[in-house]
Amino acid sequence: MNKKGFTLIELIISLAISVIILSLGSISFNAVERHRIVQSANILRSNLRYCQKNAVDEKRKYVLTFDSNKNSYYVRRADDSGLLRKVSQINLPLGINIFTNAKENSVAYTLRGTTGSACTINLRGQKYFLKMTVNVGCGRVKINPIQKLYS
Repeated sequence: MNKKGFTLIELIISLAISVIILSLGSISFNAVERHRIVQSANILRSNLRYCQKNAVDEKRKYVLTFDSNKNSYYVRRADDSGLLRKVSQINLPLGINIFTNAKENSVAYTLRGTTGSACTINLRGQKYFLKMTVNVGCGRVKINPIQKLYS
């Protein structure tokens, strides 16, 4: 007997296998996005601590300025005349956006390592977001748990 085509069982099995493979790819993509957001938050917290520590050690004002349009932020420090000079620029990974309610889109650390105002910083991907808070005065940075965006 000549067979032309596939049996129903063969089609169902191949369909089930392709569904399993596609679902694993989706789970993997979500894990990658979550990891990139958390990693970006940890790097941002480290840069905020860097600004605070160096402001105290060098007795200079340090400012971390956010640029939501370019999804990046800048570390700047005051020179001897008081002008802010850029120390470094940090770009967020592709697909991660940054939003803040900080006054003048920046967090400034005084010579004593304190901040003048509190703010929240949100890192957002396609399906997840993470909220960070910078406390007034002490400048302590808290990273809240990552959350899923609701559509």
